[in-house]
Amino acid sequence: MFLIFLAITFILFIVFDTIFRFQNRKLSLLAKQVPGPWGLPFLGMWYTVIDGPKGFLRLTSNLVKKYGNICRAWMGYSLYLVVSKPEDIEAILTNSVEKDYYLKFTSIFAGDGLFIAPAQIWKHRRKLINPTFNTKIVNSFHEKMVAKSNVLCKKLETRTSEDNYFDCYDSLFACTLDILFETNLDFSVDFQNGQLPYYLKYMKRITRLVVLWMGKFWLHTNITFNHSNFGKKLMQETQYMKRISANIIQEKTVEIRKKMSDENYTGNKVQKPFLEHIIYAKESGFPISETSVVNEVDTMIIAGSDTSAYVMSFALMTLGVLQDIQDKVHEEIISVFGNSDRECTLDDIKSMQYLEMVIKETMRLFAPTPLLARKVTTDVQLPNVVVPANTNCIICVLELHRSSDIYSDPLKFDPNRFLPEETAKRHPYAYIPFGGGARGCIGPKFAYLSMKIILTSILRKYKIYSDVNLENMELKMELFLKPVNGFRIRLEKR
Repeated sequence: MFLIFLAITFILFIVFDTIFRFQNRKLSLLAKQVPGPWGLPFLGMWYTVIDGPKGFLRLTSNLVKKYGNICRAWMGYSLYLVVSKPEDIEAILTNSVEKDYYLKFTSIFAGDGLFIAPAQIWKHRRKLINPTFNTKIVNSFHEKMVAKSNVLCKKLETRTSEDNYFDCYDSLFACTLDILFETNLDFSVDFQNGQLPYYLKYMKRITRLVVLWMGKFWLHTNITFNHSNFGKKLMQETQYMKRISANIIQEKTVEIRKKMSDENYTGNKVQKPFLEHIIYAKESGFPISETSVVNEVDTMIIAGSDTSAYVMSFALMTLGVLQDIQDKVHEEIISVFGNSDRECTLDDIKSMQYLEMVIKETMRLFAPTPLLARKVTTDVQLPNVVVPANTNCIICVLELHRSSDIYSDPLKFDPNRFLPEETAKRHPYAYIPFGGGARGCIGPKFAYLSMKIILTSILRKYKIYSDVNLENMELKMELFLKPVNGFRIRLEKR
């Protein structure tokens, strides 16, 4: 009986495999034209990413190093084209607005939010949300950002005892969350002083669990996921987060309806921050459901706070190792503020060009989103191959940013790479920390302003030390890049 079962299974596999290859002849042809491993039957290369956060990053980096700037890997019956050359990346990103199938895993917290929405929804929503990140609105957040960074610096005073190394990410993440809630959501929450501790805890866990889920291919069906302890835990934590978001939206909706009922209301004539703008649009007839508003808020919270916290953590740790570069940043701060303890202004922040170069170099060496996924919607001509429509593509940003073909001594941290004359020499897609093409990040202005304010506040008051080995640091991806052993720094009062 068992032999009969095996025989039937084998025959069904052959039939399925034959049908698949016939229906996907273009993909099979592409696989023959582009170098890469074949993997195991059924699984492809899935067995290499079971550990999730380290596995995906390891697989893509190893593929690029072994097979070159354009290669491929089978993940089950899905073919992935991995690209890391600027010209190829530009062709992919400018000819695709559909996100890859496997980003569906982030839908557990992002739903149909801007980050992963199908192209038709994304086009509609992007027009709605874009105005909330213009320069005028972002600059209006300056004072709130300064206030929250001051809270952070006060909290860090308890970390200044000698030889007290600690992971700085948690403190920075609480600060960026405070800023995002206070500005884009116009809702006051004091994460830095312990408010909503479970929200903070679950937020930090969700991105890690999502990437673990991607690696657990046996949990990719709704049936297996929904009935697993892993799935139940992840759903429980995301539902808690969504309840908080829904309560905030409900409170803001009541507030905005009250304003709109006033005959003297002029809110339709002024620019509004993110959440108020969306709620006002919805109340004025824009077709967006309450669930979708929650999804947009949750997408904004994770994309707008987590990435900045990781970048600043990498920056502080790097400056703690490279004391000469930290000294140059501090010299710039002194040139702007002298010995004054006055609050920083927008003009101060704009004048701090070396600090901005340090942030950019941090995002080059430690790309916050190390992998980007796209599905091309039309045939795309690359120099040596045609990528057929519906091909899944992975853009390996980490390897792009560390390419010796683009950057001399690429593992060396050198902010001078971002002097204007140096930047002008490079291909525009040689550096894409915020993605690229139509679906690039909408919030770089907000990110740069908040990071420059927070880092300035910290470096005015503290000298940073770190004992990590930057060039041999083991990295992993929990949607965003982070070191396996955390962000280890020590502070000393100036």
